[in-house]
Order: sequence, then C-alpha cells, then structure tokens
Amino acid sequence: AAPPPPPVPPESSFAWPPGAGPAPAATPAPSTPPEPKNPFSSVNLPAGSAPPPKPANPFGERQAGSPFGGPATGSLNPYASPASAGYQQPTWARTGLPWENEKKTLGCWFRTFGIILGSPSRAFSIMRQTGGLGAPILYNMLGLGMPLALIGMIVVLISLVIMIAGVAGGNGANDAAAAIGIGLGMMGATALFLLVYVVLAATIGNFIAAGFWHLSLMLCGGARQGYETTFRVTGFTYGSLVWLAFIPYVGGFAMMIWLIVLLIIGLSKAHEIPSGKAALAVLLPFGLCCGAYIAFIVLMISGAILSAPAR
Repeated sequence: AAPPPPPVPPESSFAWPPGAGPAPAATPAPSTPPEPKNPFSSVNLPAGSAPPPKPANPFGERQAGSPFGGPATGSLNPYASPASAGYQQPTWARTGLPWENEKKTLGCWFRTFGIILGSPSRAFSIMRQTGGLGAPILYNMLGLGMPLALIGMIVVLISLVIMIAGVAGGNGANDAAAAIGIGLGMMGATALFLLVYVVLAATIGNFIAAGFWHLSLMLCGGARQGYETTFRVTGFTYGSLVWLAFIPYVGGFAMMIWLIVLLIIGLSKAHEIPSGKAALAVLLPFGLCCGAYIAFIVLMISGAILSAPAR
C-alpha cells in the first residue's frame, strides 16, 4: 500500500521568500463621498453623447412667461438697465374705453372725456387699436356738436330778441313779419351750418387729420399699427378738446398745447413706440411749417430790401 501523503501545513505557516508570492491586500482607505461630476463637462459623459443644454441665464435672459400665466414682462435681473430704446408695455390691458364698451349716452361720453383729459396715458393704453371707425366718429361728433350747440342756442336767443324787438317796435304787420323772417332765417342758417360743420369735421376732417399724422409717423418710422389706430387716436383726441376753446382769453392756446400733448401720448401708447419717436412725428410738421413761414418772411424782407431804390 502507498504511504499516505504528508499533511499540508496551513497557509499562514508558509513563509514566502522576499519578492515572491502574492502581494498583501491593501488596507482600504476611509470612505469619502466622491466629488460631484460636472454635468456640463464632456469628460464625464459617455462616448458619443452630447452634453445637456445649459439652463437659461437668470441674470439677463428674458422670461418665457409670467409664473401667473401672463405674458413675459422683461428681464429677470433686478439690476439690469431698462430697455429705454424699446417701447415699454403698458400696465393696463386693452380693455377699451367706456365709449367702446358701454351704451353710447351722454354720461358715457363724459366718462370717456374725463379719462382722456385726466389720465391720457391710461386712456390710450386701454383704447383698442382696432374695432371700426364708427365709435371715434360718433364720439367726435358729440364732442364737436355739444359746444357748438351752445353757440347755436346763443344765436337762437339773439334771433328771438330781434323778432320781439321787430314785432314790438314795428309800425305794422310788414315790419313784424320781416323781423320774424329775419330771426327764423338766422336760426335756420345757423343750425344748418353747425350740422354740416360737425358732420364734415368729424368724418372728412378726421380722415384727413389721421392721414396726415399717420404719414408723419411713417416718415419717422413709428407706424407700427395701421391707419385705423391713428384714426381712433385723432377721433378721441379732437373730440375731447373743443370745450377748451370756451376758456376766456387762453382757450385757443390751451387747446393747441393740449392737442400736441394728447397726440404724443396717444400715438405713443396706441402704436406702442417710444414717446420720443411719437413727439418727433407730432412736432416735425409744426417745425416744417414754422420753418417755411420764417423762410417766407425772410424772403419777403430780403426782396423788399433789394428792390428798394438806393439813395
């Protein structure tokens, strides 16, 4: 029988010569959390994959929309300078003036009149840019017609005085009939003239004025909306200013100054352009007219001096 194999000593009893045998197990290092990888670095990404898009810059990008569901309002950066070169959106929605929403009554007219003269920036910010020409034409007719109706009443009173004086101081029926005829003729002619003037001024006159200002806007690069928007501005503007003419002594001057102010504000808000561009469009025709007038006076004076005989 074969002798039994010698016993194998335990592994711990082997003494490996230097440089031979398996390397001792390394002592594990203390566990430390790995450093976060940069999600935007292509080094940490698998081969062939593109880096994810960077988030929007919160210090200069514009909002995609309001968190409350409204439109974008501007930069998220509270320290960014305002965009002075562009038009600033109004804080009011274009819900329409009272005259555009309510029943066309005298009370509604005066409410609209008060908003336009008292708060023109708000008025033309809520005014609709479209919606037809009927509303501004009717507003303009009432705005022109009411003060002119007062003038008509004064003419009627004068006519009645003439009629009464002719009947009382006349020497017969012929004189009384003549006085009555003169009074009735004055009233009829005045009523017809005022009616025709109001209709023509509120329609044809407004069409011409709106075309003039719209052309000036186009020359200045400010006609961002159509002709209808300019027509609505001029209709509500001109219809609100005739009452200023009744101010003693300064009524005409006040009406002219306020006309320029309302046109600048109205065209700026309605066409959504900077106030400076709207002011240029409004003042440019006045400057051209004044320049032409001054040039005409200078030419007349120069012609008179040159044609004067030498002494």
